[in-house]
Amino acid sequence: VDVGSNYAYKNMLEFIEWSDPEDPRTYATVKNLIDINSFIDYHCMQIYFNNRDWPDNNIHFWSPNDGSGKWRWIFYDLDWSFRAYYEDNLEVFLDPDLPIKNDNEWAYVLPRMLFQMPEFRDDFSKRFYYHLENTLRTDIVMNAINIFKNTLHPYMPKHIERWSFPSSMYEWENNIGILASFAMQRPPNARALLEDHLPAPFKIAPNPATNLINIYFSIDVDDTPNISLYSIRGERVNVNQRINFTSPHIQINTDGLQPDVYLVQIIQSGMIFTQKFIKLR
Repeated sequence: VDVGSNYAYKNMLEFIEWSDPEDPRTYATVKNLIDINSFIDYHCMQIYFNNRDWPDNNIHFWSPNDGSGKWRWIFYDLDWSFRAYYEDNLEVFLDPDLPIKNDNEWAYVLPRMLFQMPEFRDDFSKRFYYHLENTLRTDIVMNAINIFKNTLHPYMPKHIERWSFPSSMYEWENNIGILASFAMQRPPNARALLEDHLPAPFKIAPNPATNLINIYFSIDVDDTPNISLYSIRGERVNVNQRINFTSPHIQINTDGLQPDVYLVQIIQSGMIFTQKFIKLR
């Protein structure tokens, strides 16, 4: 505890521990105690960036002392991130039997309990897929890296002369290359982690397809989704869509499409998801 008391936080953990994770009322109560969007965004980013100095270190969360607000998480200190794009740092939160880094169980208790709740898993999955398609898209991350690089470049020779860290402009450029490599290789790896451990927002079948595709939703569809089709070159394709919400899927006629790779884009509840499919003859 830095300021205040941990009394309310411990009470919250005790409530979750003794509640049924399958009961929607449990998650509803949790959302009254935790800013769930803050919690999910925070964990999406820490997991995506593969922060190796977390969660048993560099973690702060807070709520008003008078109990008038929800718990929120503070995002800081990512010196040991952007490394090892291939690592699976999601599974440890999903499997309570996996060993914990440095035996610091306290850092994993809350996320492990939340991931037992089906609605939380759906919310986390939707939000992570959204970030991969938008916030963390390779071109966006690369643009941020280049902005920082161009801003700092004029100052680096004097910085190196004074501090000898990094040791040279060559080392500095090489380190930026490591950031760029992570930005390109982490998104497909993170997507694979989600596909291995959590349901994708939707699935296309059959894929490859001939005359039609079915879109099956694995998340709750809150409102009618906006569906678009694009060629792999980014050109919008018009097709006849038949949307039927009396069945658990959406069917799209693909008879008029040339054999190629296409992207299905779905905008639903303000979030954008895309997925590829192959059209055969």
